[in-house]
Amino acid sequence: MPLSGASVYFEGSTLGAISNDEGYFNIETTKSINSNLIISYLGYQDRIISQPKTPLKVLLLPALESLNEVVIRSGSMFSREEMLAVFRNQFLGKTRAGRACEIQNEEDIYLAYDPKAHRLVAETDQPIIVINAYLGYEIRFTLYDFRIDYTRNSLSSGSIVQTYYAGTTFYKDLDPDRRLYLNRRYRAYKGSILELMRVIATDDWAKKPYEIYSGRFQVDPHAVFKVKDTLGMKWVRQTEKITVYYNRKQQSVMQPKQSFTIDGYGSFYPPTAIAFGGVLGNQRLGDALPLDYGLDTINSDKP
Repeated sequence: MPLSGASVYFEGSTLGAISNDEGYFNIETTKSINSNLIISYLGYQDRIISQPKTPLKVLLLPALESLNEVVIRSGSMFSREEMLAVFRNQFLGKTRAGRACEIQNEEDIYLAYDPKAHRLVAETDQPIIVINAYLGYEIRFTLYDFRIDYTRNSLSSGSIVQTYYAGTTFYKDLDPDRRLYLNRRYRAYKGSILELMRVIATDDWAKKPYEIYSGRFQVDPHAVFKVKDTLGMKWVRQTEKITVYYNRKQQSVMQPKQSFTIDGYGSFYPPTAIAFGGVLGNQRLGDALPLDYGLDTINSDKP
C-alpha cells in the first residue's frame, strides 16, 4: 500500500519532500550529488539509497522491535545528567553556535558508560531533533553510532582519546529571510569544510585566504590536490598530510586516508577519506550548514 507523509530527503541538506496520498514524491536538484537519499516513515525501517536513479520505486520494511542494548545494562559509574552534559558538548559542540543548540527530545537518548573500554556510548530509536537558535535551523539527526573513548574511567574532556558519531541529517530553515541568520551562516561558512571542499573542486585558490603547508614549508595547493573531472563530479587525490591555515590564524590538519569525490554541492565521499584535526576537526553539529547552503552566493563577499 502507498505510504502518505513519508519524509524523503538528501542527507545533510535542505533538499527534501513529503510523499503524497499516492506515495509519490519529487525532489529537484540542479547539480550532481554525493549524498544518500533517505526515506523515513514512522514504524518502518529507514531506506538509504546511494546515487538514486529516476523514476524510483521504493519499498519499506516494518521496523523491528528490539530492546536497546544500553537499556539492559545495569548501573553506571556516572549519572545520566553527567553523561548527558558530555553528550551535548561533544555532539553539538562548545562554540557559540553549539551552545545555542537545544535538543528537543533528550528523553529518547539512551546513555551508558563501559568501564572496561573507558567508553561513553549513546543510542536512540528516534531521530534527534535539534533547534539551532544561532544559525536558524531545525535539524533532524538520525543517529547510527556515537561513542567517546577515554584514556581512563573519566568524563573529563582532557581524557578524551577520540569522539566519533555517525548518522544522517536533514535541515529545515526556521526563517530563510532573517538577516541575522544570514550573517551568522555566512561567518560559519567561511573557513568551513564545506567551503574548503568547494575551493578544492573549483580550483579557486587565488581569491581565497587559504595557505597550505607541508611541515614547515608552504606548498602549492595544485601539488597537493590532484583533481579530475568524473561523471559530473570531481575526483580528488590528496598526496600528503598537510596543515591548512585560513586567514593566517585558523589552523587545521588534513590527513588523507584514500581518494574521494566532491559533488556539485561540496559534499565529499566517502566521509572517512580524510581525518581532520585542529579547528575543523573540533567542529560539531552546531557549526554545520546544509550542503546546499550558499550556492548562489559562493563567489560573493557578502551573505
